[in-house]
Amino acid sequence: MDIRIIAAIIASAALLAACEGTPERPAEDRIPDWVADPGGQVDGGLAATDCVPAGAEFSIDRNEATAGARTQLAQMVDVGVEAMDTTYQRQVRGGDQTETGSTFEGVSRQLTDQTLRGVTPERVDYATFNEQRHLCVMMSIGDSETRELIHQIIADAGAELSDDEAELLYEEFRARSARQEMDEALEARRDR
Repeated sequence: MDIRIIAAIIASAALLAACEGTPERPAEDRIPDWVADPGGQVDGGLAATDCVPAGAEFSIDRNEATAGARTQLAQMVDVGVEAMDTTYQRQVRGGDQTETGSTFEGVSRQLTDQTLRGVTPERVDYATFNEQRHLCVMMSIGDSETRELIHQIIADAGAELSDDEAELLYEEFRARSARQEMDEALEARRDR
């Protein structure tokens, strides 16, 4: 068979495959950016969203979505604190210190709960996606509140750190939390 014929067949097949893609959802049936990527909506700090199928009672839906978003924020703090613990334990072992002190995870839950009790929804709105109407809530903790929480966790754990070491742990916390936010945003975008 002539090479030009084979090339024409391949080009035609590629063109047909490109035109056949999945149909786009209507604009009103897409997950809003502030829901799919809440971290991209706030400057520093942490943010999480949760959506529940809209029911007949707004206040029940709002409470459920708020609780879900608050739980996600708590999980983000937990993931970041685990990273801080790992980094701290490496520093302690690497510095020939025999006493490891309290772990940050041990003191973080109560402080996280206290911090999250004071957080109010930043955004509440209806969104239609997956052919269903949802009530969505976004909760966030600002950068200064996040930094204050981390410093309080370090202090309550009894860790004696220099300012540079504390900053390193905060940056480790942020990096781990940011990775989790990005993973969640990518997962939400896949559902679009």
